[in-house]
Order: sequence, then structure tokens, then C-alpha cells
Amino acid sequence: MKEVKKSIITALFLILPLVFGTIGQMQAGEMLLEAAFSTLTMYALNFSEPARNGLVELARWTAPLATAGGVAMLFAPVARAVLARVNKLLGDSVIVYGDEEVYDRMKEDGRYHVARGKGDLLAADRYVLFGSEEENLDFYLKHRDALEKREVYLRCKALSSQLTAGSRLHLYCMEEVGARLFWRQSELVRQYAEKLSSSGDKTMHLVIVGFDRLGEELLTWGLQCNLFLPEQELHYTIFGDGGTFCSLHHELRSIRKDTVTFMDTPWSGSLDVLQNADRIIVAEQSNQLALVQEILFALTGKTLDVLAAKPEDLALIENQERLRIFNWKEEALRPENLFDEKTLGRAKAINLRYAYLYSKVEETPENAEREWQKLNAFTRYSNISAADYHEIRLQQLALWGEQDDPKRILPEHLEILSELEHMRWCRYHYLNNWKYGEPVNGKAKNTAARTHSDLVDYSTLTDEEKEKDRENVRVLLQIDKS
Repeated sequence: MKEVKKSIITALFLILPLVFGTIGQMQAGEMLLEAAFSTLTMYALNFSEPARNGLVELARWTAPLATAGGVAMLFAPVARAVLARVNKLLGDSVIVYGDEEVYDRMKEDGRYHVARGKGDLLAADRYVLFGSEEENLDFYLKHRDALEKREVYLRCKALSSQLTAGSRLHLYCMEEVGARLFWRQSELVRQYAEKLSSSGDKTMHLVIVGFDRLGEELLTWGLQCNLFLPEQELHYTIFGDGGTFCSLHHELRSIRKDTVTFMDTPWSGSLDVLQNADRIIVAEQSNQLALVQEILFALTGKTLDVLAAKPEDLALIENQERLRIFNWKEEALRPENLFDEKTLGRAKAINLRYAYLYSKVEETPENAEREWQKLNAFTRYSNISAADYHEIRLQQLALWGEQDDPKRILPEHLEILSELEHMRWCRYHYLNNWKYGEPVNGKAKNTAARTHSDLVDYSTLTDEEKEKDRENVRVLLQIDKS
């Protein structure tokens, strides 16, 4: 729609001098064709007669501007192509399509050579497709052969990142990125440790108000990231319609230790649940200001975590000391979080280590990319989940006073972290509807049936299987040291 409006304005800018001049010349006595021809000469800066009236004078001044603008528009695609080619030679080049805000952020960041895309395919290392979902998908499919060899970040809520074909295509969902970033900065592991230390209570109650796409991502990634001790009991209470989510994730019930409860009644009918919660997270985006005011008024002394797309709206609330505001859209659009190269690098390293252990593939940067491209989307995202959880693991090590060094970590701590990693791995599979099963072919898993023989408690695994989890922890710790 914006492009259509822009095209209309551009056309008017080019045509109006002709209209003004023609009408003015006709008022001065010329016939229509003569008046139009006379005005056209103004576009070529070839009009030397005195202006006969105000309309002709206006046309005489605006026509050259229209000519200059037309020339600029004519050569703009060439200029964009040249700039993109220069940026490609400089390295770390990015083409941004469809979102001026993202383009401006990239320019301000300074780490990338950025250019705007206007519909044509330009040379670049990365492509950021942030127009409408329909435009993004149409552009990608139109240029698929060329884009399959480049890193593409395509903003899309309709498709799941875990079902994406192509190792270089990243379906970017702002809600997913915002949820992952929230759990990283929530310091929930510290809060849990303090509660455990002061009372010995191994439980924690988390309430999420609002269960649209953002709420769903909060729960999905919370179950994979909020793992602090094997014996923990985290209870998630959700105020929102979870019917579709539970139907799609029907193995959610297989998750052990932690529980998820969906409330059929509004939050206002369960004030005791909110009042006794360790964390209250407001994920609802519609009418958020009124909702936050109501919850603050209804509860006594509780602090709310509010995932706000427009934090400035919450400035009107008096009790700011009771709010922890997380600007999830602002954080999700930061270039370092959009590309998330640290997490992706960790994920590739995990996969390469397995390739080395089981296929003797040499651990080189080239092989990291080659082995990554061999993976299906489900396995790629399993590694990304492991790499994402590593941020929480580092926070846990800091609370233990441990160095993030795989050679110095205490054996008992390594074993705890390995068990937690196995729990995360199981949850990733459960959330993708895998279940325990013994494949008839004697292998560990049956991909078609989504069954795996290792979807059991850590204590029942063989030491060989436990070593895989230990190695996962060691690899990630080693990456941060190298």
C-alpha cells in the first residue's frame, strides 16, 4: 500500500507541471495541442518565452524539477545496484527490503554495509525481507535459485521456523525472538536460587496473562530454557485460550517435573493464583495499558513483567516501581538479535562435534557450514535450542561461582548440567510431538513415527548416552573460550 501511494505521488509530481502549463497556455489563447507542446519544452529546459500568467510561471519552475526527479528515478536502480556491488566487495553486506526502521538500525549499528532493496535482486551476503508476508514470500520464491546460496532473513508468522526447507533461509518471527530474549534477561535462575536458598522450596509459580503468538512463544521457550536443577518444579499457569496449542503440541503432557495449566476463567476470577505467583508476565498486547492498571490495582505489592511493544504508553501508570518493562520489539529488531550469530555459531559447533565424533569429520569452519547444510530443519532447530539454553547455563555457573571452563568445572556440576541438557533435549522433542518408543530396526529413533528410545529419565540412560549430554556442555563451554 505504501508503494502504491508513493507511485501515485511520483506520477502527480511528474504530470502536474504539464497540467498547469497546458491550462495556463490555453488561457493565454493557445490551442490544446500547441499549449501541451509548449509546456513539454519546459521539461527539457528549452522554454525561453516569458510566462503569460501564474499557471505558466508555476509550470516553468516545476517542470525542470520534475525532469531532474525523473532522471534521478531512471538512474536510481543503477545506483542501487552499483552500491550493492561495492558493499558486496567490502564484505558483511546486507540488503533490506520493506522496512525503513530496520534499514536505519543497520546503518546506525555500523557493522554492516547496508543498502535498500526496491524490488530488484541485488548482490549481497545477507537479505532481510521485512515487507508484508505475502511480498516476502513472493520475492523469495521468485528469486529462490539465487537466494538459496545466501543468508535470507524472512519475516513471517504464518510458517514455523522448525519446518523450513533450506539451511540458509531463516524465518524470522519477532514474537519468537522476543520471547527467547526475555527469558535470557529475566534472571529467573537467580530468583529460583535465592528462593531455594532461603526456604528450601524447589517450586516456582509463573503466570502468563495473554496467550496469542507471543504467549505461545513464551511458554515454548520457557519450558526449554528455564531449567535450573533436575529436581525443580516449575508451574506455568496460563490465562488465555490454549486449546489450539494443546492440540498441536499433544505430547506436552509428557514433560516431567514442570507443569502447565490453562485457565478457562479470566485472570480476575483467580486473584489468589496471581497473588501467590513468583512471577506474573503480561504478554497480552491489546489494551495493554488498561490491563496492566487493572492487575496492579487488584493485587497487593506484586511486580509485573510486561512485554510491551510501546513502553511509552505505560509511562502513564503511577506505580512504575511495580513494573519490569521489556521492550520486546525493540530488542528483537536489534541487528545482533536479528542475525543472532552467536547462537547460530554455537549450534553449528555442536553439530560439527557430533559429526567429528561419529563420522570423523574434521572440525573446520568450512566443514561446520557443510555439515549444517546437510541437516533437516528439525535437527537444525534442536541445535539452536541447545545453543539458546546455554545462556541460562552460563548464568547458573556464575551463581555457583564456577568458571565457564570445561576443564575446571566440578564433576558434580558437570553431571547436573548434563542432566539438565537431557531434560531440555527431551522437551524439545515433546514439543515437536515425539514420544518414547523402541524402533523395530534396532536404531535409537524412528523419524517417521517420531519415536526415540532415549526419551526417558537421565538416570536410566547408559553412560554412553549420558556422555553425549556431557560433551554437549563441554563443547559449548569450549566455544566461548576459543
